[in-house]
Amino acid sequence: MDALLATAAALIVYRLGLLIPIPGIEPKAASQLFHTGGAAARISIFALDIYPLYGILILAELAKVLVPALRRWERAQASNGAKLARIVFIVALVSAVLQAGGVASGLEGVSGLVAEPGVLFSLATIITLVAGTTVVAWLARQISCRGLGSGAWLIIAAPTVAGLLPTIAALYEFQRQGLVTGAGVLWGALFVLAALGAVVAVLLAGERTADTAPACLWSTVLSYTILPWVVLPVSALAHLYLPGDSVEWIEQGHPARLVALALLLWLFLGLYARSCRLGGVAVAALPATALATVFAAIALGAEALPAYLSVPVVLSGQPLLVVAIVATTVLRDWLPRAPRSEISPPA
Repeated sequence: MDALLATAAALIVYRLGLLIPIPGIEPKAASQLFHTGGAAARISIFALDIYPLYGILILAELAKVLVPALRRWERAQASNGAKLARIVFIVALVSAVLQAGGVASGLEGVSGLVAEPGVLFSLATIITLVAGTTVVAWLARQISCRGLGSGAWLIIAAPTVAGLLPTIAALYEFQRQGLVTGAGVLWGALFVLAALGAVVAVLLAGERTADTAPACLWSTVLSYTILPWVVLPVSALAHLYLPGDSVEWIEQGHPARLVALALLLWLFLGLYARSCRLGGVAVAALPATALATVFAAIALGAEALPAYLSVPVVLSGQPLLVVAIVATTVLRDWLPRAPRSEISPPA
């Protein structure tokens, strides 16, 4: 119960921060944006969220996947892990400063949004947003230490979960208007439930959720992150000799994108398992090929069903996989005598 309360308290503080506007925003303009729902977060003190840290963590994890010696060094001594975490956090703060400067410039470019544009507003915005990112990272750390699951991943998944009800309501309205069929909605729901069940099964296999969850999460994130960098150059090269628009290859459901996504999931799950073995870290309970098969099937189904069969799926591939993994690890930590499942470096 204490872990649940700690998690809920941190998420409530996080949610409240998304409702506090950046100093210097015109009150009337802020009020209008806050009534539009999602736009409110873009002018809040948590506008950068945890994403500056998330981006650097992706780069750090990619380095550990490609260079197993780095993972071995990190695990050799506790001080090494702490040193790497500090480096990641410092680089994330630098990234946050740069991103905050871009946000300040963008806000000043919106007519009537900023009361007094200028250097003081830009400086105040940068300080506020960097401080906001630091607070979100601290909240994530509190969840990881005192609550359920990994705080960083829980905060990353929170907006997706919060948007499920509006998405389902919109889907119901589309069905009522005849824009989608009832059978399509049913098949989409069955696919999501089957995907959730498959993720739960692979995470709980062998009672090694703490080892399987990071392999699945990071491989999923790395695959979707690298995907455009693989598909776009290949498509641009192909269209030197073929007619058509090379950009369409990256659109959801395109055969080239689906093939590349499946191959990347296989590649990164294999590389992650290899990195763990060479780095002296426990690997997932199931073989990488079995995990890759399950996750590739879910990722491809989430894109192919809407594109080719007009079956609506409320969550696309990456959000579906991430939410399923995070929810499973949270519930796993909630069970009596369950070992904690840390699935990301400390935030």
